[in-house]
Amino acid sequence: MANTYKGKIEAIEGIQFIQREGREPFQKRRLMLDVSRFDGMTGEKREKHIIFDFNGKNAILPDSYKVGDYVEVAFDVESYKANKKDGTTGWFTSVSGYKITAIGVYQNKPATQEAQTQVQTSAPVQPTPTQAPAQAASDCPF
Repeated sequence: MANTYKGKIEAIEGIQFIQREGREPFQKRRLMLDVSRFDGMTGEKREKHIIFDFNGKNAILPDSYKVGDYVEVAFDVESYKANKKDGTTGWFTSVSGYKITAIGVYQNKPATQEAQTQVQTSAPVQPTPTQAPAQAASDCPF
């Protein structure tokens, strides 16, 4: 199963060319996705933003989208070890996107005040008594 998030594109950076010692440079591009959610019980917005890295051949994937589009991003979480110039070792983690899919209208907003009022003021539904089956009496001791 793929890791995915749905949300609204907040920012798309330009392609960066990263130089590597003794190797060819590679392409990197970042996309920020707003995946904030609304709590249906409290009406509170839970802020959450994720930055996805699109590397190498995937750096061109965000070209088809613009800020404000609602998309689903498939990604991998990768960690790698790197030796720093000062001789220490560091670990780095990146969220690498590999697929972007446009989604239709993405509904993740609080209910309107009118809808909330209608739900709160509607009369409770009274349960109707059920008829007992004809064979209610039995020989069972419990």
